[in-house]
Amino acid sequence: MRTIREAVEEHAIELARQVWPEGKAAPQGNGEGEWHVVHCVGKTDQFALDWLKERKFETYYPMLRELKPVPKDQLSKKQRASGVVLIRPRLVPCLPRYVFVRFDMGRNGWREIFDFAGIDGLVCAGGLPVRITEAEIACMQNTEVDGAIPGPTMARLVFAEGQRVRVKEGPFAEFPGIVEVGLDIPLQELDSDTRIRVAVNIFGRPTPVDLAVTQVDKF
Repeated sequence: MRTIREAVEEHAIELARQVWPEGKAAPQGNGEGEWHVVHCVGKTDQFALDWLKERKFETYYPMLRELKPVPKDQLSKKQRASGVVLIRPRLVPCLPRYVFVRFDMGRNGWREIFDFAGIDGLVCAGGLPVRITEAEIACMQNTEVDGAIPGPTMARLVFAEGQRVRVKEGPFAEFPGIVEVGLDIPLQELDSDTRIRVAVNIFGRPTPVDLAVTQVDKF
């Protein structure tokens, strides 16, 4: 059974669609407008993005690609018994509940559209809406790899030849070492089975050891 809130939201959305049908351009001035940051409080960020897209607003919602351990309940019985740590890439929002939107504040209608999209206002500083330049948006977009910004966890797992590292797990934990063979493969292919050769400094002597990539850290 629908709650009163759900019924009200559905009614409001239906009314909004009558005023701003899908595909109808959002109110604009002579130019393309300026970029601002808006705060989403509705059902989901994706709902706001879809609503704005339908009304021809230009949006940017940067995503971050992180490596995260696969939950144990998603591993096979054999994998759980072996203690394997399986790592997979996952996309997460860089700024959850915030969306970059370009529009002209000088025209009427955008406030009503934002209300129906589940947006409660603009991010302000000193009492004025923060304006984001085109160059700042382009700078963020230029850091993307395959549609997402590489996360800090993933960056730590890419090693070059000669990189100083520290073993963090296993029998050589806390021993320093030097990468002998650089690791340069697509980030989405990294997992706990990926191996890297490190000259581990064992009792003053460099000894080549093949380690799982998850066992080493950069200094």
